[in-house]
Amino acid sequence: MEEGIENSKLGDISMCPKEVQALKEQLKTHETQTQMLKDYCKSQMQEFRNVIYMLLGYKIDRTQNSLYKLRSIATLEDMINLHLRHQKSIPVFLSAITMDLFNNKTMSKTFQIE
Repeated sequence: MEEGIENSKLGDISMCPKEVQALKEQLKTHETQTQMLKDYCKSQMQEFRNVIYMLLGYKIDRTQNSLYKLRSIATLEDMINLHLRHQKSIPVFLSAITMDLFNNKTMSKTFQIE
């Protein structure tokens, strides 16, 4: 009985093979474009994450339910205690990380004045 219903529904639709082929090609083109757009967005997001990591020294990872995890290449326990727990300031914390990374990564020359 179900086959009869399916056949009657399909029987109402009349398309020539050229139309079906054109629609299949359009579908394939749209699927390809969608995949290219997804790949582009993914690569741009990864590039952005890498730039943030290189410039500021910490990675931002998205976990489940739109939660984000901050990972740093520096040890942060002292900064967390001072800036987040004591001062309760995220901007100061992030600035301290930036300054610490800058100081650790930048080569400085000392000159002696006589």
